[in-house]
Amino acid sequence: AVIVHFFIILQYCYHRLMMIKPISTMPVTMILSFFLLLLVLGGMATAQEIPEGMALLSNGLLFPLVGLGVGNMDHRDIVKSISKIPDSQHRIPVLIDTAQASDNDSLILQGISAREARLGPSESRRTYHILSKVWYTHLGYNRTRFAVQQMLHNYDSVLYRQNSTSKNDQVVDVYLTVLIHWPRCDNSIQWMDCAGEEMALSEEVRSLGPDPATDPSKAFIESWHALEDLYLEGSIHNIGLSNFYAQDLQTLFSTTLRVSPTINQISIWSLFFDVDTRRYMRDHANAIVYQVYGAMTEFKYSQAPFSYQYLRNLANSKGLTVSQIGLAWFVQLKISVIPRSSNEIHLLQNSIESLLPALPFDSEEIANIEEALENMLQGEDSERFLPEKDNEEEAEEDEEEEVEEFSNEGVIAYFTNRLPYTVELFWIDPETDERWPVHGGVLTTDQEFAIRTVYGGVIHAYSADDENELPPVATFHIDAQNGGEVSYDIEENGDASKIEVWFHNNLQRAIRIFWVHPESGEKYPAVGDEDHVVSPDERVAVQTFIGHIFHAYHEEESHSSNAPIKEFQIEPHHSEVVLNFEPEL
Repeated sequence: AVIVHFFIILQYCYHRLMMIKPISTMPVTMILSFFLLLLVLGGMATAQEIPEGMALLSNGLLFPLVGLGVGNMDHRDIVKSISKIPDSQHRIPVLIDTAQASDNDSLILQGISAREARLGPSESRRTYHILSKVWYTHLGYNRTRFAVQQMLHNYDSVLYRQNSTSKNDQVVDVYLTVLIHWPRCDNSIQWMDCAGEEMALSEEVRSLGPDPATDPSKAFIESWHALEDLYLEGSIHNIGLSNFYAQDLQTLFSTTLRVSPTINQISIWSLFFDVDTRRYMRDHANAIVYQVYGAMTEFKYSQAPFSYQYLRNLANSKGLTVSQIGLAWFVQLKISVIPRSSNEIHLLQNSIESLLPALPFDSEEIANIEEALENMLQGEDSERFLPEKDNEEEAEEDEEEEVEEFSNEGVIAYFTNRLPYTVELFWIDPETDERWPVHGGVLTTDQEFAIRTVYGGVIHAYSADDENELPPVATFHIDAQNGGEVSYDIEENGDASKIEVWFHNNLQRAIRIFWVHPESGEKYPAVGDEDHVVSPDERVAVQTFIGHIFHAYHEEESHSSNAPIKEFQIEPHHSEVVLNFEPEL
């Protein structure tokens, strides 16, 4: 286009120089061509000026590559997590990922308000991208429109509207992206209850259309048509897909699309190992941006120690953490990621401005990082990262010694469950404090289990019946040197003893009680959520462990900025803790 318009202008100049009278339309043609040339060149300049950490979607919308996932986050942590998102010096918008099924829209708005109050006034309004998803119970044209209308109602006060006369009254600009969460309900997925969830819907929703399970492909195609209409009406800013793989993508793209999906949110496993989906998106939908969930939570760090060590060495050379190297790798490849964290330090580490100093990786680093991440997903080191062997005989000897898949370079830790109930082992990331289940680490009573780990590693044991409870049954710090072995018993004594403690509020005012994490110092509500108060003379029971610490605060005081009115550590003789007028700090 640039060349064509250039020659039109050149032709006109030639006619003028040769004193040949051009046809009457030549000046108009020349002027139009000149402006078209400027537009093309302007578009080229714009494409070159895409801010780092952003992607230019196929619909022209600039979209942040790194966000915060709050869809599966404990509701008690959402407001705090969003409020602590660091400000961007380069005005990169905040991306928040959620879902209709998470039912947390009001908490997201509270978090945005809290963040704005913390950051204070700005020369221009800050921008937020909220990405939500329509649940599979609401597939079908009318059901999808209903679900999105609810989202629009919930976010109405902050949504960006280009032609709104009240736009100046808004404190922030919020862009809403809506995806289809799943193409269908699938009974083969353990946690999906297709018939039960359908029956649990309100009569209003069920009356809007048939059960999506009766014709799944038709249902998600109708849902896409609903999203297209909402987008073309200007109600939402962006539309896309989630958990759509090769066959469903092919079904969707075989229809007549008025608007193409801009995003497909898939699992980290699918990104690495679903060859068919990657091939289809490359060949038929290469304008779609990948967005990955579970980006740093599915890795078996302890079972691929040499891959992990490579990433750690690379991270040290750049002054970053292993998690930051992984996230930066996604950013360089223009893959959007939505890590979940409520820790202020980790929120800063996950921010795009903390990741950009690592970039760009060279081609060898890109390939090595990809292979290391793939190894940690599979839980096994590849040859590239294994120590070099002096000769083939030594390599054969090592292969024989690794019958049980242990390396003599790490630590072999043996755990025996002495508790009368089943426990599950989790490996704790020393940089992010996030936990990952140890593969095969579910131990029944008196069962022994061995894992390969490294010196200084931290393992938590949780009751398998309640793996989400905050206090672990026991915490183990691997204190054997690499190449050695160590044994641990998970016993019904000391820190491993689970007890029930009653807290009796004997004060004349309401209080809130928080459990203090023994390693990070983070405070978590011990009863209910952060808004749950214990009234005067009320008694509440808490399941906890000997040695754990709790803080009590007055109802109106912030637990993050005020000293507790009382601190107490659980001892073996405690069955009830009475809070009286004496602070006893």
